[in-house]
Amino acid sequence: MKQMFVVMKETYIRQVKSWSFPLHGLRSLPLFLGIEHWNRLSDRVLLQMPKKPGGLGDRSVQLSKEKPQRNRWLDLGLQRMKLQLKKAIKDEKSRCLPNGR
Repeated sequence: MKQMFVVMKETYIRQVKSWSFPLHGLRSLPLFLGIEHWNRLSDRVLLQMPKKPGGLGDRSVQLSKEKPQRNRWLDLGLQRMKLQLKKAIKDEKSRCLPNGR
């Protein structure tokens, strides 16, 4: 095991002393920082863009007085959950109370 670490250390030192290591090290840092900066900038721009009505490139904001439409499947799911909750409460009360009221 000790010999493996010695070989790894010697290989690392040989690579650091070679001419390509500083070249890649100096080139990769600005490249990485530039990509990171571009990523943050594009996120900021995309978050400021309006999501509707025309998609990503549309900057015309249309204000509407209409009430936004709700998803009917969501409404059905909420109604079903409310009914299940009411039934569970009723069952719990009937189990707890001796008269079932």
